[in-house]
Amino acid sequence: MDYVWHSQQGNLTPDNRDYCGIAEVNGTTLCVLADGSTGCHAAGALAKALVSQLLEGFLRLRQPASIDVMVGLLLEAHADLRRKHPADSAS
Repeated sequence: MDYVWHSQQGNLTPDNRDYCGIAEVNGTTLCVLADGSTGCHAAGALAKALVSQLLEGFLRLRQPASIDVMVGLLLEAHADLRRKHPADSAS
């Protein structure tokens, strides 16, 4: 399977704060897109860290990637990243 992702930098920041990650495990694919907020200084770093943590958690799974399992990965990432990036946001 081929994956193609295109991101275009906006005009409001000096950097592109979009990040994408894709991982495949046992026939299951996780695609994660994150966009760092324009109004936050380190929002790009937050978006990158969020994508990275979600993919790393997905690759460590010992069980099927159910909705509950994926929500758990999001909660873990949020708990960790809110301490490291208290003033930043990403979607």
